[in-house]
Amino acid sequence: MRNLLKFMQDFVGLWMVRVDGMIHPSAAGDPILAPLHRSFLISSILSGVAALIVLPLHLALAGPPHAAVLLVLTWMMSQWPLALFLSRSGALNRTICLSSCLFACLVATICLLTGGLRSFALPWLLVPVMETAFATNRKTPLLVAVLCTGLAGGLALLPLPEMQIAASDRDIPLYTALGALIYAGVLSLRLTLDRLLARRAVGRTQSRLDMIAQGSSDVVCDLAQDGAIRVLGGSVAGLIGAFPVDEGEDWLFPRLHVADRPLYLTHLSEARHNGEAKRFTVRVRVGASRPGETGLPEYRHLILKLQQSQLESGGAPDQQSRLILTLSATAARTSENTVAPSQVKPGQEVSQPDVDDGSKFGEQPVLSGCLIRSDDLAATGEAAFSADRDFAHMPARLPETGAAPGKGGVAGSVDISACLEQCRDLLSPVASRRSVMLDLAAGSDLPMVAVNAKSVRQALYFLLADMIETCGEGALITVSAKCESAGLDCVLSVRNRPSGLPWCADGSELVFDSALSLLESAGGHLSVRAVAGQGDCVVVHLPLGAPSKAANPMARTA
Repeated sequence: MRNLLKFMQDFVGLWMVRVDGMIHPSAAGDPILAPLHRSFLISSILSGVAALIVLPLHLALAGPPHAAVLLVLTWMMSQWPLALFLSRSGALNRTICLSSCLFACLVATICLLTGGLRSFALPWLLVPVMETAFATNRKTPLLVAVLCTGLAGGLALLPLPEMQIAASDRDIPLYTALGALIYAGVLSLRLTLDRLLARRAVGRTQSRLDMIAQGSSDVVCDLAQDGAIRVLGGSVAGLIGAFPVDEGEDWLFPRLHVADRPLYLTHLSEARHNGEAKRFTVRVRVGASRPGETGLPEYRHLILKLQQSQLESGGAPDQQSRLILTLSATAARTSENTVAPSQVKPGQEVSQPDVDDGSKFGEQPVLSGCLIRSDDLAATGEAAFSADRDFAHMPARLPETGAAPGKGGVAGSVDISACLEQCRDLLSPVASRRSVMLDLAAGSDLPMVAVNAKSVRQALYFLLADMIETCGEGALITVSAKCESAGLDCVLSVRNRPSGLPWCADGSELVFDSALSLLESAGGHLSVRAVAGQGDCVVVHLPLGAPSKAANPMARTA
């Protein structure tokens, strides 16, 4: 008995493999269409096999079959050509329509020969409509329903032929009704099984998408023409806090900063009408804060990418009505994935995301890495700035022009205005090529500072060069000085950026570390100060008296 079960299991498995091989290639990999093709092929093959078995047995045991039985056996055998047509063409809807129409015509013929509307086979006229539930469009069930209605009307209006086949058994109407119920139950079971398999396939696909979303910090959305945003993947709550389900379908625009909304609408219009992919940085309100509540709302810099969807209508013109919107965190929120300054080796490149907002926001500047590695590159004889043509001619260290007090690490009286003028003379060519304006006139009545002049000039050179590279075209870099009892504070800030976004110091940690080490050796220190409406400002503190120990370079103060 066990061997018989093993044989039957192997036989069924081999037969299912053959059936799967008959599925058309266009539907073999589809989790929804493949079960529908498989169920139709199996039912068609079993129907033809049953006809080949029943006909000889009926002839041997009961004699010649009834005319209605012959018609049914003929219909069962006709399923083999339909299965072959489906396997060769892959047209599931057309095949189901042909099978249902053929079955409806068979039932109408039997009814016509067995009493018309009083025929025992009339309940079977409802079965072809049920078979169309396996189709994937609306036309097939409508067409078959119209055909069955027309056949029923023809049976009611047309005269019956003189040759009528009388039923030999009074219980035939009962048997046919039971047969119709059993056949409808089998169809319902097939339909339920197919829907279950489709649901499992969709569940597996959704689980795979959820796993991908957990490993990705980006959020991908479908942006419709009316502004409705549908999240396709990614965690919105992890990117901007609470998921904005209470703000309607267009939940992004109300959360944008007022100054960033014109930029967003401009890029949206260009991406929708010109087909250009746009990538820019905006400020988005996070959490559950609302305008008008007590306190200031919290904003977060996000990278937005707009591009046209290429998956609609095979490239038809209406595909321009939908866009793919991608929201990504800036480099400040992905700093855990960056390389620490102490881990950067000579010649090693640090990759950062590229943002096209006119300012290279969030990108590790090419000049920054080159300046920091200048000593190692010079020791190996390599070109220090071959990566950027604007800075290729610039020296890695300031030339020692004039009698600079404080040489050799000894602190002396230094004129900070003279240091700024020297940096301006060296950086003006690069700033002009990048359309950046420099206003380094901190003042002529500044007091002398007791620091090492060479290290201070080099630190200011690093900071100003990095700000030129990251501020964007058309910006203005200013230096202001404030004298206090503890020392002299030089504030470096960026204004008038064309993008309207405030300058952010994120991504310049390598430059700050290098400038800090120089200022520490000179007796000063630096910090980053966040100013409302202006962004980050770099504050270089220089002592008036004896040199003091530096503080944390990236400590932000309100």
